Parts: sequence; structure tokens; C-alpha cells
Amino acid sequence: MRIRTFTADGAICTFTFDWEVAYHGDALDTRGCEALQFIRARSRKTVACHQDSDSPRKLVVDGARISTRDLLKVDRQTSVLLEATTLDLVELLHLLRAAVEHGLQRVDLLYAEPGSYQREAIPLDAPWRREFTLSDNYRFEGVAGFAANLNVDSDKTLVAFLGYEGARLVQAIEQLSDMAGWTKIAVFGVPGYASGWEMNALANNVGTLYGMWDLSIQYCAAASVTGALDILERVHSRQSDSATTVVAPLGTKPHTIASALFLVKHCKYQQSTLIWDHPSRTANRSAEVRRWHLYRIQIA
Repeated sequence: MRIRTFTADGAICTFTFDWEVAYHGDALDTRGCEALQFIRARSRKTVACHQDSDSPRKLVVDGARISTRDLLKVDRQTSVLLEATTLDLVELLHLLRAAVEHGLQRVDLLYAEPGSYQREAIPLDAPWRREFTLSDNYRFEGVAGFAANLNVDSDKTLVAFLGYEGARLVQAIEQLSDMAGWTKIAVFGVPGYASGWEMNALANNVGTLYGMWDLSIQYCAAASVTGALDILERVHSRQSDSATTVVAPLGTKPHTIASALFLVKHCKYQQSTLIWDHPSRTANRSAEVRRWHLYRIQIA
């Protein structure tokens, strides 16, 4: 599996690629609207897709419930785009696995960086905090088809990609009491999308990370799918055959894409698993578009 990245600065997407079919989610802010406008102009067919809350092994595709095994049943040379600005982790996991299982040669993912994020008022009693209103979060649990039994007595290494929402890491620690005994790696997006943005993630998570046992910190660019995937593959390669790599993609969307690619490759036989709080993204969570990325995944 090889990844090639194309980048275009500015609010207007200037990529000249075309696709036969593009999958997308709901547009909740300016970025989403701009992304949908672009793919509708450059794709022969666009398909709305989101998680089926009543049936975890199905997605709702253009209003119809589709089993994940029936996704992307197209010719292996069909050009497919996944619009990652609007699709969330669960949809990306199932669509990417379908692409691999059905032998697609290539799949593209489009992502629009935000110009700014919606930020909460600074609390007077904690002026160092930099909280952002980006999502409503729920209980941490797995995703059907990508979950391993965390109660099995084996070595576990947690790789947590961290972003602005420090409360998500706090919730994970509170809900998964066994995490105290795991090896832990925190990954921050450095450099961030814009100068100084990485400090928001560091400031909102450092209090939780301070004093953790068996913790190391690593960095890769916030927009780098390749860098994040390299970290995961390196960590996983150093573990014994009986160990489990636990992924918590709580940071940027490019790091989430890397997590999805890693899990699609290594989710069998308890090799890796996912902890995920199934967030409900806040409307108007960001404003404007800073730059565009297209990640071309060469599968075969």
C-alpha cells in the first residue's frame, strides 16, 4: 500500500482530477459545503453515506441500508473518491476495507483543512486552557469488525493521536481502567495546520499526560497520513505476535485516515483494535478553508 499526497493552498480547490463515483457525508460547515460542491463538479456520481446507528455492520448509502460486505462492488479499475472532510472514521473504515477486499487498484481521499476552529470562551479560573467546541462525545467502544477483546491477558500498546479536545483523552482513561497497565504513546500533530496550532493540542492534553506511567510522546505533521501510518507500523512491528496495538484517533483527520488504513491491514487475530467515542460533530465547528489535500492510496 503506497500513499501519494497532493496539496493545494487556498479556499478554492484547484485539483483537476475526475472520479466515476465519490462517497461523502453531511456538510456541517464551510469546509464541508466547499468539498461537496467540488466533488459534484468533478465526479460522474456522488453518493451520500453515513453510519447506521441501528445496525453497526451496515451503512446508510443514498438512503438505503447496505451491508458493509456489499460496499464498493465495482470494477477494480473504477476511480473512487472518499470525501474525508465530511465522512467520519466509521464510514472510512468500512469503505476502505471494502476497497481492499474487492480488489480496487486505487482509492483517493479528499480533505480540506480548516481556516479556524470554533473556540469556547476562556475560563477565568484557568486562562491557560484552550478549549474548542468541536463535538459531543459518548462512551468509548469499538467498531464492529475492528474490535478486539481488551480483557484478554496480553501486552497492549496504546497509540493515541491527540488534538484540541483534551476531554476525550480524560474520558478514555476514566472508562478504560485497564489502560493504566498499557504501554502508551501520545502523538501530536507537529507542525500543525498553521503556526502555533500545535500548542492548542499540547496545552489541552499535557495535564492528563503528566505523570502517566510508561508513556512516550511522538510527533508527525498534522496533515501527514504517511507520517502517522509510519508511526503505527513502527510501533506494531516491535511488538510480539501475541500483543495488541490499540489505536485511539482523537486528533486530526489525516491521522484518522492513517489509523483507518492501519486497522484495515492489521485488525485480524487480535493484532490491533480501536477505541472510539463515536463523536457527534458540532455544526459550524470550523470556518473557511486553509488548504486542500488529496491522498492517493495505491492498494494493488
